[in-house]
Amino acid sequence: MKSKKQRPRPDYRDGLLCQAVRLSDGLQVILKKLELDSPEFEISVLFSSPPLSLDPRNHCVPVFQVLKYAEFGILVLPLLRKFDDPPFDTGIQFMHQYLVAHRDCTKLNIMMDPTKLYPKGFVPERPYTKADDSGFVSPSCIRTACSPRYFLIDFGHSRRYDPADGTPHEWVLRGGDKTAPEHRNPDALQCSPFPTDIYYLGNLLREYFLDTKNYCNPTRIGLDFLRPLVEDMVKENPYDRPTIDDVVMRFDTIVNSLSRCRLQALTQLGNQPLFFPFAYVARRFKFALMLKSPLPQIATSPSRVLSATRDFYTSKRQQIDVPTT
Repeated sequence: MKSKKQRPRPDYRDGLLCQAVRLSDGLQVILKKLELDSPEFEISVLFSSPPLSLDPRNHCVPVFQVLKYAEFGILVLPLLRKFDDPPFDTGIQFMHQYLVAHRDCTKLNIMMDPTKLYPKGFVPERPYTKADDSGFVSPSCIRTACSPRYFLIDFGHSRRYDPADGTPHEWVLRGGDKTAPEHRNPDALQCSPFPTDIYYLGNLLREYFLDTKNYCNPTRIGLDFLRPLVEDMVKENPYDRPTIDDVVMRFDTIVNSLSRCRLQALTQLGNQPLFFPFAYVARRFKFALMLKSPLPQIATSPSRVLSATRDFYTSKRQQIDVPTT
């Protein structure tokens, strides 16, 4: 490995990321140092090792290589971009199948593989800049044309559980999203992390694609078909939320009920007048001639995976007190 900006130092802090280049092919990568006995290291290696790494449903960030240094492991990871740059549920199902709760699957920990969109790379800390700092970089195509993969990253809060121990109850641990109702109840110091994962995903969809508070607009036009599912995912009582199996199957049913025209429709902000730019119309015509599907091709159809351990996720559905504000 050869660092482009800095070389890994023996004294760098736990979890620090470092940009580097793989000499064999010039691929931009990220180095991350972790303690060998940490849960994050264990879970990262678990999902990057066969047979789990070969499953197409696995959307955990892959580990290319593990470098050992004393009691630390240095993970060699791909360089990724934020999921919404430029302007994605199966991964969590795969983790839950193996009794792993992510516990922080929020906007900062869902990333996109930019290899096809930015084949010449970019500067990680300035993703709008070319890798050689020679100017601005823009995607070489749109996502419909190349179907990039999305990955879950950062397993620092993640834990793996044993069904023999019963339904897990963890001490409340607030990550990037601090709005989970079960985390706002001062009398509930512990809760099951699996329904909280469902809330995090639902709230991400609600805030970024439906109610878009980050853009100071009430809604995005054209995505209301997601609202019933999202409202169930963010219910106040965590035990009233669907399991990840329910979410995946319902989402698949929703998508299959939509026409090609609806799936290719331009999504716009609610406070803007409707418009159809020439580039958008031209792309739709081009994809129609090419018979290009608006959805990526998946290797396997969605299915339920939790049947054998469903009680592990759904037992103890007693009502709990949660704040209403």
